[in-house]
Amino acid sequence: MKVFCVVLTLFSATAWAQGSLWPEIRDELGDVVELYDEQAELPKSRLWGRDRKSAQRDIEALLDKLLLALEQSELTEAREDIHKIDSRVQAIREQKQELREQRISAPDEKQPYEFLVRTREDYTKKIQILEQDLRELELEKEKTLREMAEVYEGMGLEVSDEQLRFFLGSVGGEDIFRLSSLFHNIRDLNEQSATLMKEQPGDSKLARRYYGLYVVLVESALRAHDQVLNNIDERYLPRLSELEQRNEELMIETEELLAEARSEDVEILQASARVQELSAQSLILYRQHLQEFQQRVDQGRGKLEQRYKVARNAYDTLRVSSALADEVNSLLEELQNLRELHLPELLPLDDDAVQERFQDITRELQGN
Repeated sequence: MKVFCVVLTLFSATAWAQGSLWPEIRDELGDVVELYDEQAELPKSRLWGRDRKSAQRDIEALLDKLLLALEQSELTEAREDIHKIDSRVQAIREQKQELREQRISAPDEKQPYEFLVRTREDYTKKIQILEQDLRELELEKEKTLREMAEVYEGMGLEVSDEQLRFFLGSVGGEDIFRLSSLFHNIRDLNEQSATLMKEQPGDSKLARRYYGLYVVLVESALRAHDQVLNNIDERYLPRLSELEQRNEELMIETEELLAEARSEDVEILQASARVQELSAQSLILYRQHLQEFQQRVDQGRGKLEQRYKVARNAYDTLRVSSALADEVNSLLEELQNLRELHLPELLPLDDDAVQERFQDITRELQGN
């Protein structure tokens, strides 16, 4: 971990010093890379103690934590702002409807002592104020939409207001914004780390760590895709099926009621039938949208998985070769130390008598 901390310090002091996201994810990125190394040395499974499965659980927990940061951007912040605007709009509309209903039974005038009584004019003024609030909120929403379009433009994508409104109104819109933010953040982090690599091309340890970080980022993206696909399979499509079934039941019920309806009820039932038919068409389009979105996410995941395998292969190769190089260097150092340890100091045998006696002792020790 010490080596990695040194590398992280180097990263944060140079290429990633400008990245606001980097301080938030630094520890998690480093921990995941360390877990990769640990996992490679662990047994596949065992009854007691740590194994690759337990290490994988730790990796997945850290990846989930990483995703919370990687999926945040100006896009997701703007989306939250629009959610708040929509909530305020809904609350104001409900308030307007309530005031309209109260205005119906309100008096045209009130007596001087009726301080709490509101006239129709009072209600009308309040409604007008709320309508002005709605217009201001709509302008605020339009401004936020333009800002979102500018963020997408900065990502190299052209997204129209119509598309943004559709995303915001779609159940999969949240996933679209999360994935967009994720890719934007990963691209920026990767570009910054690649720049650092180019600045120090001969640093093998830095190269190994770079690939380790890249693997973590790609695996995070894979995990995000899995979450989106799971949302579609486990939440969106089943719920859509429930709505389709309920609407079909209502259509059958309406047809049955029309067959025996009194003349005064026909118009109401026909209006209900039109709404149900519109709902049926909308549900079909929604299913098509979700299935197309699912297909695109699945295709993207396939490409990411291939990229992950290549990156992981490169990282494991560097990890193994780096470990081998470290081992060889350590072995050479050990051999050098041993060789120096076994070489005696050279004695000054300048005197012939001393040299002869030295040789005699040698023969005696050898038993000759």
